[in-house]
Amino acid sequence: MKLLEKLFLAGSLLLLITACNNNGHSLGDFSISIGNIVNPDESKAFYINLDNGKRLWTAASAYTDYRPKDSTRILANYTILADVKNASYDYDVKLNEVYEVLTKPIFNITPEIEDSIGNDPVGVRQMWTGCDYLNVEFVYYGAYRTHFINLVPAEVAEVKNPEAGHVYLEFRHNANNDSPRMLYGGYVSFELASLKKHAETDKLMLHVFVKESDYNTKEYKLEYKIGHDGTASAATVGAFHLPDTEKAIIE
Repeated sequence: MKLLEKLFLAGSLLLLITACNNNGHSLGDFSISIGNIVNPDESKAFYINLDNGKRLWTAASAYTDYRPKDSTRILANYTILADVKNASYDYDVKLNEVYEVLTKPIFNITPEIEDSIGNDPVGVRQMWTGCDYLNVEFVYYGAYRTHFINLVPAEVAEVKNPEAGHVYLEFRHNANNDSPRMLYGGYVSFELASLKKHAETDKLMLHVFVKESDYNTKEYKLEYKIGHDGTASAATVGAFHLPDTEKAIIE
């Protein structure tokens, strides 16, 4: 290839990488956030209500046939196309990638079903609260079977010095007798609204116990602010990212 042609291609690539739209946003930039879809008609374009209080409109998407159900919770990779800042939403975005997040209520154990909840080891990468959810990024070893993830009330008798305004929970994993062949990872969100009845102020302290191994149980302490959209209280939280392991097979 001639030198002039090489220089032209290199310059074109640089322009593509650094291209900006007329709102000052680089088309090469992206953000990853968690939120709930607003899409009652299950159309290709929809709103995303982020946990930080912002609302997005998917003006463009890499998923041309994606028609998610209303209230689906997702981890979204998106590029901002334009600031809108009107009464309806904040940004036009292009949806680059999407990871649908399993959403569950807190599960109340009865003696009849306790064995099915399981108590197998599970790793936690991040845990945080926001918009009436407890969110967990987790990992486990498995092969091909469906694993079960739940959040359940901790046995009060096992809690040392329980306090008013504090709620004690266990993050439980049932490996379903799977073989530990490879590392799987994923996200799950648990609905916290049912805990508001325990609040004496505008916040609760959550204590979440996680069996990380057969020899170690770790306690995560988080603040749950009642009725505060966009809040985030993290026991251990870094940047959001899409799973870098095999996608968890969970219910």
